[in-house]
Amino acid sequence: MIYKEKKKPELKITVGKGEELVIKVSGKTARHVFEKITDNSKVWDYLEPANITSKEKKYSMRADVAPIIISYVLLNRRSPKPEKWDWYLDEVLDGRLSIAGKSISSLVEMFFTLSNTFGYKESSDVLTSMFKTFADKVRKYLH
Repeated sequence: MIYKEKKKPELKITVGKGEELVIKVSGKTARHVFEKITDNSKVWDYLEPANITSKEKKYSMRADVAPIIISYVLLNRRSPKPEKWDWYLDEVLDGRLSIAGKSISSLVEMFFTLSNTFGYKESSDVLTSMFKTFADKVRKYLH
């Protein structure tokens, strides 16, 4: 996970040593999502600072939290109101959505499978709307 503070902030999720771009959000959404992730004490054990400067903050994340972070970033991709999805990250990390944990991992796995055929941007387009529908329905039935 790489956050760059600049005129229009960027948050990128990358994979591998070559840092292949998986997902990118920018602007106020990038700042909000990054702060929401890094301000949550339940995530601290899963993130490891790799390179922190005043302009860039780079973290590696453990594989067991990656689907949660990726799904949260996908929910916020092209979202005009990123705070709308804050409940999702909180509830998944608090365990209230643990019933959906395997489904979240499966959807993220599908994202990576699709990316082999379509590429990450196109796969993000497909999965973003799926995650939003999934999250809304799960929340409706759990509350």
